[in-house]
Amino acid sequence: MKPATGHTKGPAATCTTAQKCTVCNAIITNATGHTKGPAATCITDQICTKCKVVIQARTGHDYSDTPTSYNKNVNGHTPIYKCTNCTSTKSDPQEAHTVNSYTDNGNGTHSGTCTICNYTVTKAHEDSSGTCTACGATSGTTCEHTWVTKSNSTDHWEECSLCNITKTGSVENHNIAAYRDNGDNTHSGTCTVCSYVINEYHNFNSSHTCTRCGATETTTCEHKWVMKSNSLEHWEECSECNITKEGSLENHNITTWTDNGDETHSGICTVCNGKATQTHNYTGGTCTECGAVSSANCEHNWVMKSDREEHWKECDKCHITQKDTVENHKITTWENNGDETHSGTCTVCNYKKTDTHNFKDGICTECKVNEDSACIHDWKFKSNPVEHWEECTKCYYTKDNSLESHIITKWEDKGNNTHSGTCTKCNYVVTAEHDYENGICTECGAKEGDQEVCKHNWVFKNNKDGHWKECNKCNLIQKDTVEKHTITSWGDNGDGTHIGLCKICNYSVKNKHNFKDGTCTECGTIDSTYCDHIWRRKSNKDEHWQECTKCHLVQVGTTEAHNVKEWNDNGDGTHSGTCTVCSYKITENHSNGTSKNCDKCNYIVKENDGNNNGNQDGNNNGNQNGNNNGNQGGNNNGNQSGNNNGNQTGNNNENQAGNNNVDKTNSGKELPNTGKKTVIISVIGLTTLFGTSIVGIKKYKDIV
Repeated sequence: MKPATGHTKGPAATCTTAQKCTVCNAIITNATGHTKGPAATCITDQICTKCKVVIQARTGHDYSDTPTSYNKNVNGHTPIYKCTNCTSTKSDPQEAHTVNSYTDNGNGTHSGTCTICNYTVTKAHEDSSGTCTACGATSGTTCEHTWVTKSNSTDHWEECSLCNITKTGSVENHNIAAYRDNGDNTHSGTCTVCSYVINEYHNFNSSHTCTRCGATETTTCEHKWVMKSNSLEHWEECSECNITKEGSLENHNITTWTDNGDETHSGICTVCNGKATQTHNYTGGTCTECGAVSSANCEHNWVMKSDREEHWKECDKCHITQKDTVENHKITTWENNGDETHSGTCTVCNYKKTDTHNFKDGICTECKVNEDSACIHDWKFKSNPVEHWEECTKCYYTKDNSLESHIITKWEDKGNNTHSGTCTKCNYVVTAEHDYENGICTECGAKEGDQEVCKHNWVFKNNKDGHWKECNKCNLIQKDTVEKHTITSWGDNGDGTHIGLCKICNYSVKNKHNFKDGTCTECGTIDSTYCDHIWRRKSNKDEHWQECTKCHLVQVGTTEAHNVKEWNDNGDGTHSGTCTVCSYKITENHSNGTSKNCDKCNYIVKENDGNNNGNQDGNNNGNQNGNNNGNQGGNNNGNQSGNNNGNQTGNNNENQAGNNNVDKTNSGKELPNTGKKTVIISVIGLTTLFGTSIVGIKKYKDIV
């Protein structure tokens, strides 16, 4: 039998397309998914920084329903509405002030406060036979006006600095001769009359040019390039605008691969230091990249594996399937799930399988449930501004004959040519225009002449079921605007739901998958119970598992804690180790045992680590400066903490300054506990009382 040839890699995976074998069309690397740029705003889209596709469309402004401020002058006030998501504003036409009473100022003028905007209106007396008709003042002192220019964001005027009266005919809009682009989606202009500076957002036309300052819709960024990478490739990306540098996208350059022991190998890119992991590519039984030997030489450890239809025994080292172990699941009992499916557990491998009912003559052939009661419906009212219906919260089925118009038995006049009423079935509040007959509304009885006609300001409104246009002043629904969302593309969330964006109102709709024949009818996601799984290793800080790249199902029996066999001290109070199964690197604090040795990496906790005193570790005491004498640093004598005298292991005695004689291993450090008993026989030759001590150390290792 010829050995497997290994996959022939096609074009590298992109955001939306997987890398496939050009021979067998198998998926080698999944699509990488989009790399999100800055979040969508009112006026800018969220764009993938790699492929430039729009991920989320701009939201559009959401202006407050009530004025957030007013522009005011003597003629009236202009309501200003601020966007709830940004600093953009819009305005209504100017309205006259509402002043209930005026007070004589004693200078030929009177003042009063507007009850709507709190503006103080100052006017000259309106004399009639010597008495002001507004405030009742009699003829008296008049002001010799001193006129100064005043302004707000929309206009300017001349006002007396003495009596605050506005000069007749002086109120006029600002005169802006030219606007300048500010480079932040706004432009500014200075009034040629009063020098007031106006700042406002760009107003782009269909050619992406601002109609006021000529700025283009895309501004130029002074890019700051940083290296980015994924499992296959690396590129340079701007840290300011997240755009990818042209020509920088390339595959990793890996010169050395290391076998992971799970039919994969890993390597570090010499350009970006990114880690890549690939499956072995065997030729003649040996991986061409890392030299790993194929399963033909494996000492197999057989474990049970399964998919939707079958189970088998597979080696957890080389992943070969044991001969004659593949068989269909054996399920003797099925239970109805109440959602048009039933489930059963295999008596051999404990795999839980879920299928849709298979009805014959009205009875499911597996779980015996009656077709009429397959779903135990939970009916809830749904509604829009025009109608309501009942929908099952489990299977989303609309109850037969439940769709009908709202039922309103009592309407209340709102005084703005509309009336409102609450549906007696679903409690939805409906607002509609009066329907007059002979000057009287046929619904609420309002008189036609008593109504203040609303100057409608139509804005988009929406909920989960649809959108419409509604007046943000009187809440009237614009005729023929109620419709369901228009969603052309759905995305799988990986949690049993999918999400889509209405292309008309930008409402984000989240629904449960609606599977038919194993595939969601909206987003195309494959039902895990029908999926031909492609298992890939996944991990977090605590455990690893096998997960399907298509339906995201976790393979039964694959979730287990990391297996770290070797821990290394990091020198900062922590140690690290790599899982032998999934190569996940774990870093954690030392775990100290009763012997003050770390239970995992054998790091020894020293009481006076790094200090100079009597009982010191690896330091000099007394008056030593890098020299050796009786009580020396970094050597073994007396009461030194963390060092051994007598029976010493890899340390120094007497005249050894931080070095080992005979066997220079682990100089100045404690040797880790190797599990072997070490005996050191020290021979000391005494020369003179104050002379130099000469010590010879010879190591012998007993194998236990």
